[in-house]
Amino acid sequence: MSLCTIGTRSVVTIEPEAPVAAVACKMNDRSVGSVVVVDGDKPIGMITDRDLVIRVLCKGRDPLKTTAKDVMTTPLTTISEGADSLRAASRMREAHVRRLPILDESGELAGIVCIDDLAYHLARCHQELAEAISAFPIPHEGG
Repeated sequence: MSLCTIGTRSVVTIEPEAPVAAVACKMNDRSVGSVVVVDGDKPIGMITDRDLVIRVLCKGRDPLKTTAKDVMTTPLTTISEGADSLRAASRMREAHVRRLPILDESGELAGIVCIDDLAYHLARCHQELAEAISAFPIPHEGG
């Protein structure tokens, strides 16, 4: 199954020069906890709601003067569109991240997958496996 099917193709993005106040508003308007910072069609960083608290509010920075590029996480940890869910989970663990932008063959943003998407996918796989196993009679001896 494609990572874009497990995650989503609808990625909330913002330009590097956008003020973080606009980042926060975009997160609020789209009900998301992160945005991918893009330069054209190329993802270059990520900002989470936690980043806004830690890197802007706690530091007393002006959200109208501080830009997305000032607080984005970079280098960006990504994964290719052709990777499987286990590789995505490993990549998240290795990089200590909860979200992975998905890149197509040309390096452009194709989607995003988060740890919750992977957990839900894994739960569905386990359910399907349990149903397949329960369809077979189990020989029972004794007792």
